[in-house]
Amino acid sequence: MALQVDGISVASLQTTGSVAGAGHNQEAYQEMSYQVVAGSAESQSGGVLINMIPKQGGNRFSGTGVAVYTNDGLASQNNDDDLRARGLTVAPSLKRLYDYSAGFGGPLRRDRLWFFFSPRRWGVSNFVTNQVLPDGSPAFDHTDLKAHTSRLTLQLNKSNKLTGMFDPLPRYRQYFLSETGTRTLSGSGIQDQFTGIMQLKWTSTVTNKLLLEAGFSRGFMGFNIKSQPDRKKPTATDPFGDVSKSDIAVSGLTIYNNVVTEFDQPKVAKNVVASALYVTGTHSFKVGLQYKFGWIKNEHTQNGNMVQVYNNGQPLQIRAYNTPISSRSDLEADLGIYLQDSWKLNRLTFNPGLRFEQFKARSSAASAAAGRFVAARHFDAIPNLPNFRNWVTRLGAAYDVFGDGRTGLKGSVGRYLQQDASTFPERYNPMVLTFATLAWTDLNRDDLAQGEFGCTYLTAGCEINFAQLPRTFGARRNRNPDPELKRPYQLLYNLGVTHELRPGLGVAVNYYRRDFRDITFTTDLAKPLSVYTPFSIPDPRGNGAMITTYNIQPSALATLNELDTTSANNRVQYDGFDVTMSARLANSAFVSGGMSSGRTISSTCDVTDPNQGRFCDEADFSIPFLVTFKMSGSYPLPYGLRLSGVFQSLPGDEVIQTYLVTAASFRTLTGATLGQSSLNLRLNEPGSDYLDRVNQLDVTIGKVLTVGKARVTPEISLFNAFNANPVLAESTAYPRVGMPLRILSGRLVRFGVQMRF
Repeated sequence: MALQVDGISVASLQTTGSVAGAGHNQEAYQEMSYQVVAGSAESQSGGVLINMIPKQGGNRFSGTGVAVYTNDGLASQNNDDDLRARGLTVAPSLKRLYDYSAGFGGPLRRDRLWFFFSPRRWGVSNFVTNQVLPDGSPAFDHTDLKAHTSRLTLQLNKSNKLTGMFDPLPRYRQYFLSETGTRTLSGSGIQDQFTGIMQLKWTSTVTNKLLLEAGFSRGFMGFNIKSQPDRKKPTATDPFGDVSKSDIAVSGLTIYNNVVTEFDQPKVAKNVVASALYVTGTHSFKVGLQYKFGWIKNEHTQNGNMVQVYNNGQPLQIRAYNTPISSRSDLEADLGIYLQDSWKLNRLTFNPGLRFEQFKARSSAASAAAGRFVAARHFDAIPNLPNFRNWVTRLGAAYDVFGDGRTGLKGSVGRYLQQDASTFPERYNPMVLTFATLAWTDLNRDDLAQGEFGCTYLTAGCEINFAQLPRTFGARRNRNPDPELKRPYQLLYNLGVTHELRPGLGVAVNYYRRDFRDITFTTDLAKPLSVYTPFSIPDPRGNGAMITTYNIQPSALATLNELDTTSANNRVQYDGFDVTMSARLANSAFVSGGMSSGRTISSTCDVTDPNQGRFCDEADFSIPFLVTFKMSGSYPLPYGLRLSGVFQSLPGDEVIQTYLVTAASFRTLTGATLGQSSLNLRLNEPGSDYLDRVNQLDVTIGKVLTVGKARVTPEISLFNAFNANPVLAESTAYPRVGMPLRILSGRLVRFGVQMRF
């Protein structure tokens, strides 16, 4: 995904650069432009592109206001006996929702300088799945967001315009990621985040055929997670404090007792854009430049430098981390230079495009203090992580079949390089956060993993198997890119036809395909297949089947030499079909919607660990096409009321069931000693299990009132009118499978009012 404001990217440098990192102020924008497939050469990515067009003010003062509110008193409970029997005691329903915003703009100097200002505050509180407070009441998570969007527009002369924007966007959240149903309150951190966006853009209408544009934006995001206030910090008498814990057999306890790490992650993304557009009657030509650069820092600290891992409450292993860490990665250039042409030749419109891209990054020099499992470290800067240079082509065409403008045939094909921002340099930064899995036996039963370097496992005071810690751990994770590593890309194909059945009624049929190419996979050169011994164990579900597992030689765990290279065998392909319609009826009524059916087939048998290769080729299984249906519409009612609604029927996500094989169970089943601390295997075949289908109807009734010079629109909305309760996520670790972690929120009434003057 790509997010833009006035044609300039405002995405952060987090991960692949598709994360906005902020909730934007919708009241500050007059239009949202969506591009969903087959972008021109101007588009870097082949996914959804959203361009938000800001409000600018004008020669008269005008304003808007929106207020929306609801709470649990206006919501229905949709937890039932079946869900309670499956373990859902506290449903993740809504407690409170509010959204208040306003916008006001006008002239500071007529025909010359205009302003627009829009404050917004909005938030939501949700009950957390199966979590209660000390007094026994259901626990809830609260999120609060703010925006203070300010914009100035200066008309320099009749041909040149200059606009500037400043948009601070703070955010607070009480229990970060608690909505997943996998974290307790103590395992969910406090998020206190600040994001701010500044933007400047110049537009020049040189002639009635030539348009020039140039712009700059700077986005800062300070992202941090802290422990809950009641979590104990390490002290002289308690050197670990409250340690993070995880029970891999209980999905609701994936993280509990404390956050995995406390961390700060400030990052800055800067963007420069420039373009020239030349338009005649039948021909348009655009050339442009997009240049993004910036930096991202990571500061991680952790109680005990570990996560204690359990299996159904029994100590199993620890994840030893290389904390504390302090690192920085720099994006030196995410550059795109493009040429996009468009020709209209009789009934054919032809759109060829050419784009050059460079992606260049580096890891900066970094130092960190010693931790429990690592010594003090210093790493020099590493340049060219990576330095990709690629050319890509795009081609689109549309044909008016009968020349009457009623039937159109369109198609496109294009190559889209894998989008990135900080993922690649962070992956190979020697100071990257990493962990090693080490066996743990709680000898003294004090529920605290004890031991230090050099101790002998299973002797007094040595409960951790340090022999499983790689010799290079913390000094530098020995993971490197192949010098010949290629940048992954996708080939996107689209072919469709649109037809007007009659004035106001149209249908469209489209076929889409994505081929993922040059997929990166990781191999550990220090662990060839010869260090693994295959064993067969029975399927725990009692179906008589056997599962092949691979036991590693313990000595092989001490070395690590990972190489990321381009797979010649791994492949992924998506195929999809859409049928849509739209109709405008009498009295300004309308209805639109359609059906989408698609499936993804993956073959990813090039893997690091052969235990990951079970069911790796989905082409060997019956993967179904998943069908989505959506319909929306609006209809005028008597007394000036208007009824609108949306119905959607969505397929549930695939369920992947897993089975944990501990060292003790492996010895019982095979008579051999397990080299790894444990094995985690997939049980069910691809395409065999899916979550509930989601059928949801939302309706709104509103009425426009004129109050003086203002137009006021009160409205009442009803969400999930059927009070459906499909499971959206459930536990998947055998034998505790099927416990609901998230369900669709129950029926909800929401009140709102809009005002314009």
